Amino acid sequence: MKDARNWKYKNNRRKMLLRK
Repeated sequence: MKDARNWKYKNNRRKMLLRK
């Protein structure tokens, strides 16, 4: 489940980049 936080953090950064 350690990856869950990793993918969540990566997803958040990707969403921010997409919003930009």
